Amino acid sequence: MIFATLYCKDDYQQAANKLGISLSTLHDIMDSSHDLIIRKDISDRIEQRYHKYILMSDPLTGLVNRLQFMTQLKGSESSELSLLFIDLNKFKAVNDTYGHDAGDYILSSTAARLLKYIKDNGLEVALTRFGWDEFCMLVRNGSISEGQAIADAPAHTVKGTRK
Repeated sequence: MIFATLYCKDDYQQAANKLGISLSTLHDIMDSSHDLIIRKDISDRIEQRYHKYILMSDPLTGLVNRLQFMTQLKGSESSELSLLFIDLNKFKAVNDTYGHDAGDYILSSTAARLLKYIKDNGLEVALTRFGWDEFCMLVRNGSISEGQAIADAPAHTVKGTRK
């Protein structure tokens, strides 16, 4: 129970989303009127989901990590795939000049913009931070021309411009 209290005290909704549970379930865990056995069971399930989340995600961006991405790539049964590598140009210079906090902000902002692009366009895509300043997109069930269109779009998405 200490785990849930410490993890959830700042932002209950965000914690519930990351743990894959409803906000009401999280409040139920925090509610002292529940029987200790039920609270222990719920707390154990949350802890298992949390550990699974930690093992399968990039802590900075929240994207799936490289291992999980490679697992998705190997398990993909689609006959048409596009694999896109996105490298942030001059990232090292920004990181060296303005510090790691600025670099972290750029990486997390880039991930958020790419996720928004994916969501706004209804794409069936897996996205990961593949390296230090690299992202990788696996586009499933798309033609070569669709893959090319998607490949052209992220640069404008990340820069905040439209083509």
